[in-house]
Amino acid sequence: MSDPLAGLGRARVALGVVFLLRTTPVLAAFHVPFLSDAAPLLAWPDGHVRFAPTIPVVPAALIGALCILRTLAAFAFTIGWRARLAGWLAGGLGYVTVLQDPARFTTTDHVLFLGTLLLASTDAVASCAVTRAAPRSPSSSLWLVRAWVASIYFWSALSKMRADWFDGRTFLLLAREGRLRPFVAAALTSTEALRTAMAYGTVAMELGLAVLLLAPRSRRIALALAVTFHLGLEWAASPDLLGWAMIALLLVFLDPQEVSQSSRVELA
Repeated sequence: MSDPLAGLGRARVALGVVFLLRTTPVLAAFHVPFLSDAAPLLAWPDGHVRFAPTIPVVPAALIGALCILRTLAAFAFTIGWRARLAGWLAGGLGYVTVLQDPARFTTTDHVLFLGTLLLASTDAVASCAVTRAAPRSPSSSLWLVRAWVASIYFWSALSKMRADWFDGRTFLLLAREGRLRPFVAAALTSTEALRTAMAYGTVAMELGLAVLLLAPRSRRIALALAVTFHLGLEWAASPDLLGWAMIALLLVFLDPQEVSQSSRVELA
């Protein structure tokens, strides 16, 4: 019999893995530029004073201890050992440590930390875990996380609805800053029509995913489009590990019961 919470549990494990890859030097051997700040751990104190007027300053020694505790909590969250408490600690300490330097705080961090807090607060801790918590509300847990993931696409599209995005100036800026692969940068800087088409197409894709992912009949095609979209962005621009974090969260849309029912219908 399929586990109705398997999608949530797998998303928790996958997001936990991305959390650890982004906040620890596990991938240091690959010399990935945007992971250079993860050694010895993300937000590890370096002795520099930073401007953060609205954020209480935490002593460097304590920040170091909190970074270690955050990592241990993220590992426990990933394997499912006291995952609810571990997730709350990992996500909360993620914000506390990284926001000591607001300039280093990225969208990827926000998705990882908030996603961890959200999954820890749901029945994602009741599946794919070393110590399973008792399920409380499987249906609402599933739909809460699904709605949140869909909202990420919606707000991302909404934030792009401005003149400098639709006319392609943002792509020119990214190309000049070296944030795109040379082939992609050359193509986008050579023709205004392509920049405009990419700008409108990206917004349309994100708005479409926000709707299609929530509809059972369109979910499969939406998942395929979403994964392709994120893999394409990772290849073209490598925007931190954001694409991999989103792919991890998309696992909540893989409902074993829906897949099983669909298979029986096709066989019939």
